[in-house]
Amino acid sequence: MYDIIIVAGQSNAEGTGLGNGPVFTGNERIMRLYDPQDNGFEPNADGEMILKVKRPWEFLIAPAKERFCDGCDRANFALWFAEEYIKSGRLAEGRKVLLLDAAVGGTGFKRKHWGRGEILSERMYEMIDKALENKDNKIVAFLWHQGEHDAFENMDLPRDVLYKNYHASLSAFFEDVRKKCSAFSFPIITAGFSEEYCNQNEDYRSACDTVYKAIKDVFAGLECSAVIDTSDLLSNNQSSGNNDLVHFCRESLYELGKRFFKEYVRLS
Repeated sequence: MYDIIIVAGQSNAEGTGLGNGPVFTGNERIMRLYDPQDNGFEPNADGEMILKVKRPWEFLIAPAKERFCDGCDRANFALWFAEEYIKSGRLAEGRKVLLLDAAVGGTGFKRKHWGRGEILSERMYEMIDKALENKDNKIVAFLWHQGEHDAFENMDLPRDVLYKNYHASLSAFFEDVRKKCSAFSFPIITAGFSEEYCNQNEDYRSACDTVYKAIKDVFAGLECSAVIDTSDLLSNNQSSGNNDLVHFCRESLYELGKRFFKEYVRLS
């Protein structure tokens, strides 16, 4: 029997943290449901980068762990959220946490990944169906982190158009989430971006600010939801000097997991 935590969005939700900080070494009460096929992108015949995720998929359940990528383990805020959830006494005896790993790096609404009827949304809903096959399982939280890619992909748009488009896409996405999961009442929580990423230049700053404003406005109208401030959290570059500005470092993701859980407690 599982308490289900849905984790969706792009790479900061996948797990990307490097540098010093706490390491998740496993917990027998924290499991993950995932699609074992290789995520990411590959070029098609025209050189266009296409998402590798394809039907049919096979969902597996295994012990949760840090993501191994490019030769090293990478921290994930959802793992620390799950640890806090258990430590708080919210997980009943005989139950486990199931992290539903639906995030894929570099994805968004611009390239038609998370919209209605699009591949990652549909895969996520099928993951949810799989997780709920046991009627004793329940959804307890939805952790979302996405938006940097849509800011980058849409920097050429007038900012009012960018705001309108992203607001509409994100609103529709969470309308569908609530409808699909209407049997459950659970908090939906997200967070802001890496400040170093946003501050690369004026175009990045304005595009990120526009997308972030749309996120905050959508969540302001979304029942039982919260947006976490991340302006003080460091990127991988600031921690390790590796030129990775967009991803939060290990220590930041540990802190972010705790902030997600603090909001969860406030909302639940």
